[in-house]
Parts: sequence; structure tokens; C-alpha cells
Amino acid sequence: MFLDDLLSSSLASKKSNCDYLFGDFSIADAFYAPLCLRLKNYHIATSSSVSNYIDIICNTKGIKDWINEALQERSFVAMDEPYRLQR
Repeated sequence: MFLDDLLSSSLASKKSNCDYLFGDFSIADAFYAPLCLRLKNYHIATSSSVSNYIDIICNTKGIKDWINEALQERSFVAMDEPYRLQR
């Protein structure tokens, strides 16, 4: 899969043993967070290095807070989400 190859090569080329793509958590990791959530939630098979990265991203405090706040949201715009009747 192209995305797995892309992330795997980025993770393999890291110069340090850090968990994120470019050292500390950065805009690159924030960019890939929604993708990581989709890969995880849709149970799409990934390599072990990408699976590990997904787990790290999903356990990052900011991402966990983002997920928890989204789960608490109760309002929606009917025009934007016509498939949704209530939460």
C-alpha cells in the first residue's frame, strides 16, 4: 500500500530513536493523525513500524484530547450531516 510505504520509509529514515517523524511531535505528525485514526478504525492492515507509529499517535495527549472532545460533541449541522439524526 502506498501510504504504508510512505510512512515506513519516513520512519526508517529517522536519525534518532524518537517516536515521531521528525523528533518531537510536529505538524507532520498532526497532518498524519487523521489518517492514522482511519487506518486503525477501519482495521486496515499496515506494517509493524506503521502500526507502532499509529499506536504512538493515538496515545499522544493532544490526539487523545481531540478524540475525547469529539466524542463529547452533541450538536451537529443537519445540512453538513444529513445522515445523522441525533447523537
